[in-house]
Amino acid sequence: MSCLALSTSLADLRKRIGQIVVASTRSGEPITTTDLGVAGAAAVLMKDCIEPTLMQTLEKTPVFVHAGPFANISIG
Repeated sequence: MSCLALSTSLADLRKRIGQIVVASTRSGEPITTTDLGVAGAAAVLMKDCIEPTLMQTLEKTPVFVHAGPFANISIG
């Protein structure tokens, strides 16, 4: 979600997702989502999330929501 909240375009989202380290080799080298070949698929799954979503609060007020609470907390 942090990648989504900070990205400015689909290409930027793809780049940020590709830099996520998911594991390391026995010698300590990082393994990224790009190394595994899944960064493009993850970006395609999240492509519609780049635009904010119009929602309604409990008080019936319209509000734009983008990325969710965990992204906001992680960016701090």
